[in-house]
Amino acid sequence: MGTPLIRLPLAEVAERYRAGESTRVIAQSYGVSHHLVRRRLSELEIERRPRAARLTLPVSEIAARYEAGENIVELGAAYGVCQATVRDRLLGARVEMRNPAWHRKRGGPLCSDRQGYLKTYDREGRCALLHRGCWEAHNGAIPSGHAIHHINRNVRDNRIENLACMTHAAHAAWHRRQAISVQCESVEES
Repeated sequence: MGTPLIRLPLAEVAERYRAGESTRVIAQSYGVSHHLVRRRLSELEIERRPRAARLTLPVSEIAARYEAGENIVELGAAYGVCQATVRDRLLGARVEMRNPAWHRKRGGPLCSDRQGYLKTYDREGRCALLHRGCWEAHNGAIPSGHAIHHINRNVRDNRIENLACMTHAAHAAWHRRQAISVQCESVEES
């Protein structure tokens, strides 16, 4: 296998994972995908934790903090897990959830989708991708048939200077060229 294109401090990543941090939390701290962290752990022959034993959380403490007014996003950040994990644990403890639409106000907390894109909710309560909102705030509406591209390929870097408006065809062609060049670099490094 060739030299990894993205370098991570593998000893530190392994130590953090063994200490109980999730691959998602580790990945977020380095600005990479959790899939990359999982691959690197696999290459180090570190066994993944079984699903049921991944993380022991103080559910009664989390429930008390939730009932005292903290929200699931804050609790997730405090315990190093995603808000879905907090919500699942609270539901498992039969804690009555507050208004499920509390987070749907404009400017509510951010979360990320499976590809790592940051998202929030617009005024109508619809999911809105942050990079598209940033582009529109600076440049107006995105033309039909166009996509907003992250120039440095980091989907969490939503600075306006890192965003470009491209046609869908040009955007797809750019990513195809990048995929081919990454494959060529891997072959050359082997």
